[in-house]
Amino acid sequence: MKLIDFLSGPGGLPDAFLFDIDGTLLYGNRPQPGAAKLLALLRRRKIPFFFLTNDGTHTHQEKSTLLNNAGIDAFPEEMISCTDPVSPEFARRGWSDKRFFLIGNPANVPGIRVETNRERLESCDGLLFCGGPHDWHADFTALFNFFRRHPDRLLVVPNPDLFNPLPDGVSLCPFGQMQLVLTLLERIGIQLEPVHFGKPYGSVYDLAMQRFGAGIDRKNVLCVGDLLDSDILGANRAGMVSALVLTGLTTAAQAAAAPDSRRPHHIFEAIG
Repeated sequence: MKLIDFLSGPGGLPDAFLFDIDGTLLYGNRPQPGAAKLLALLRRRKIPFFFLTNDGTHTHQEKSTLLNNAGIDAFPEEMISCTDPVSPEFARRGWSDKRFFLIGNPANVPGIRVETNRERLESCDGLLFCGGPHDWHADFTALFNFFRRHPDRLLVVPNPDLFNPLPDGVSLCPFGQMQLVLTLLERIGIQLEPVHFGKPYGSVYDLAMQRFGAGIDRKNVLCVGDLLDSDILGANRAGMVSALVLTGLTTAAQAAAAPDSRRPHHIFEAIG
């Protein structure tokens, strides 16, 4: 069954939706069949939804533009990304006065004290790795030595995903890239505990519920995505309804063999 057919079925409609983007609505820069039609249907029926993405590299404007360029109507204010909880979580954890070496776009982490000059890395309290273009060799060499000297300092990678699906393979997400440094540190006996805020971690779902406002019950929010370890696990942990679409990197066999925490409530072959 396709997701759009499910919405036309006899059951009641969800109160609201959360949509993953990469692998779910987009495949690379190409739209998934039926994605534009489905979202247009929700807009006509005035069913609220947000795009919930672990992409912390692009700004909300850039991400909505990617969807628009693919023929899918989207607006920056409809975006919730893994970097959105950074500022409130830093405040909650008492980190607002700390300085972080930033790999990424400062616009995505407003209010955070960041440093981008590697020569001042030693004065930082940790790393905030949001992704984007950077000098892998220079940055990772510097970070390896930084954490070798200071294994107690903070490592924050808002996006816990390892990779994103592309038509010709995958691209490494920031945490996938960071595995290079973590593996080398483990070889010398140093194990770091990264801090994440994106799916499947609860802070991004709590933020989404705040954005929905009163009147939306999280038990009636349908979370649509393509990955068991982020989209499905996150929705299940958050007490929402999880829906897997077989348009990304997960197969029906993998979903059937998944443990309860990662087993979707619904499986759809496609969006529409």
